[in-house]
Amino acid sequence: MIISHSRKFIYVHLHKTAGEAITAALGPHLGPSDILRDNTGWKESTGPLRSYFRQGLHKHASPADIISAFGDDVWRDYETVVSVRHPFARTISFYHYLEKSARYARNTGWGRKLRRKLHLAPDPLRWPSVIARAQAKDFSEFIRNPSVEEAPGMRPFSQSLMMPDGGLMVDTVLRLENLDEEFGAFCTRVGLPEISVPPRNTSGSGRHERLNDADRAFLADRFQDDLRLFGYSADDY
Repeated sequence: MIISHSRKFIYVHLHKTAGEAITAALGPHLGPSDILRDNTGWKESTGPLRSYFRQGLHKHASPADIISAFGDDVWRDYETVVSVRHPFARTISFYHYLEKSARYARNTGWGRKLRRKLHLAPDPLRWPSVIARAQAKDFSEFIRNPSVEEAPGMRPFSQSLMMPDGGLMVDTVLRLENLDEEFGAFCTRVGLPEISVPPRNTSGSGRHERLNDADRAFLADRFQDDLRLFGYSADDY
């Protein structure tokens, strides 16, 4: 998540959409009063801005969270931007990410394990989605497990980005499939130099799973609003 007062834009970091890479690329170009929240913590000016952390803002803060902290005027006056990807690819990426997270949690040192045991750090091995991933015999079984319906990688983006009239809450959508061009155009609009977005925090290719007709139909029904809002088609995948 980024709140840039100097450039007047807000970047909403959605799950599994190159958010880590985008925030890392933008970070060096932010001003002293700007706010960036990523896996390493807060990067912001000192003083009252730190109170936003206590208001619940986090790396994946939703538009509603940001509006609650900063107000409607800031959300309206700043350019709001998100990055998205085909929901089928995002689901597959999430599936592989869970395996990677569980493997990392099992293989980390005793210090991090102790912190998780004392509830001082998140414990991926307790996440319902990680448990479901371990129990599922394959991708088809995983996506139909009721315990993952509200998991970040399986929750339609439309739930947090769609207005009651069916429109989008954000001004700009960067599609991963065309990120270089669309990100460059966004940077130009907010007065940033040409910036590249190198790969970061990848979970494997979104095409590692071959979708059968039943899985494609299941995902198309689940993500029907995402497909419509972001210009994707179930036939694209």
